[in-house]
Amino acid sequence: MKYIYQYKSADNIQHSGKVHASSRERAFDKIKARGLKPYRLELAPGIGNKILIHLMKWGAVESAIVAAIAITLVSGVRLRRNDELRITNDELGIGIYETRPRAQIAGIPKDYNLRLKEIFSYSAERFLALHAMPGIVFEEKSENLADLEEAIDSNNLPREEDEEWVKALKQIVAGMKEEAFILLKSGKTPGDIEIWLDGRQNMESAYRQQIIESDIPEAQKRKTLKALGL
Repeated sequence: MKYIYQYKSADNIQHSGKVHASSRERAFDKIKARGLKPYRLELAPGIGNKILIHLMKWGAVESAIVAAIAITLVSGVRLRRNDELRITNDELGIGIYETRPRAQIAGIPKDYNLRLKEIFSYSAERFLALHAMPGIVFEEKSENLADLEEAIDSNNLPREEDEEWVKALKQIVAGMKEEAFILLKSGKTPGDIEIWLDGRQNMESAYRQQIIESDIPEAQKRKTLKALGL
């Protein structure tokens, strides 16, 4: 869940921040770990947090199942059944290419978010790349979808010399472009898409943390996380 907190610096100036945590207590711990002493902490507004509050009453496995359904409803985009899809769509302007659904990428560097300008030319591509792996949240994002239409029209196919994680990331971003194109055609704006991408990512992150911190056996945790792609 996302919490909003307020604190005062040594010069008595008021500041605010956001933190993702599975509970209020956990949120306090994370904030204190940053060396801060919040005087106010509350749930951030939004439907995602409301859903989480209700599902916290469920067991971890049941919550995970409902989470998968909820995430799909929030996104408004169809699920893909195959690990990889080959599509051709002249309207997209990107020819024939391999796409992958969002998934954890083996071998990807932990600081890959700092290397995206070396891989993608458009801010929209980099924004999508930051949302390529379910449940992985970057607190600070300087990218946006302002140039989404230009990004959709561009080609950025995997090259033979690319590292494997780069190839996989490009394939996932290509698939996300397709999803974004569908949303644009349905009347959504780039700003709308940014909101639901962030909402989906935050919801996934909260469920991932909930499962990790639950009391179920470790083997069951791994199985559940794998089933959800988290």
